[in-house]
Amino acid sequence: MIAVGASFGGNPTGMWSLPVPENLIHIDVSASILGKYYPAQVAVQARAEEVLPVLLTQLESLPAKTAYQAETQHVYDLIQAKCPPVTRAVLNAIRRAIGRDGVLVNDVTVIAYSAGTYYPVFTPGSYLSPAKFGTLGFGLPAAIGAKLAAKDRPVVAVCGDGGMMLNLHELATAAQEKLSLPIVVHNNHGYNAIRHSQDKYFNNRQIGVDLHTPDFSVLASAFNLPYVLATNPEQLQQQIEQALTTPVPTIIEWTNDLEFPW
Repeated sequence: MIAVGASFGGNPTGMWSLPVPENLIHIDVSASILGKYYPAQVAVQARAEEVLPVLLTQLESLPAKTAYQAETQHVYDLIQAKCPPVTRAVLNAIRRAIGRDGVLVNDVTVIAYSAGTYYPVFTPGSYLSPAKFGTLGFGLPAAIGAKLAAKDRPVVAVCGDGGMMLNLHELATAAQEKLSLPIVVHNNHGYNAIRHSQDKYFNNRQIGVDLHTPDFSVLASAFNLPYVLATNPEQLQQQIEQALTTPVPTIIEWTNDLEFPW
């Protein structure tokens, strides 16, 4: 296994339950992360943009390994089969709505946890997520920055109600800049990932996870912005497509429960 820029942290490895081959080649810019959680047979401290072109050059000189390609596809299909059906439909709806070159900007929310594994990405710089530190509140301001930097590309923000509240004032920035920005808010009235973990690991004892969230339709009206409620994936796709043609941000609220990917 060749791992480039992978920290092998707790969340992506299922709290280090992921089996990793003994012949691990670990490449990272930070020496402190090399072999930290899984022993590396070969550890290389280097930047990805420096080492990957060298590896690709070497691989191009090797004969095609069609068996490996089939095995890789098989593993991919097995992983995709584990995605909860409604979550997969939501992610595919977003993908179809913004096209192959569109940019998805995630906050820390249930949809985003699944997107990290199951969302199809085709072009560089088209999937932005607060990895590693899980910075709640990242989604909206990062999406504004992405849209300002790439005005010709479709950009959509996906936030939870908790993350949305942390940078709510940035709605004024998005409105002022007249950005065609769909903002999907998954409203489950709290920090649902933490709520889920407390239920799972602490026998349903919850603390600090319920939020008094606003009426997002009234909130949108206060900023003179359009608001819609999505009740199914097909409707979500249509509303994102419509929002991309609207010369101001649109708040799209999703209130249906979604399964966690773990």
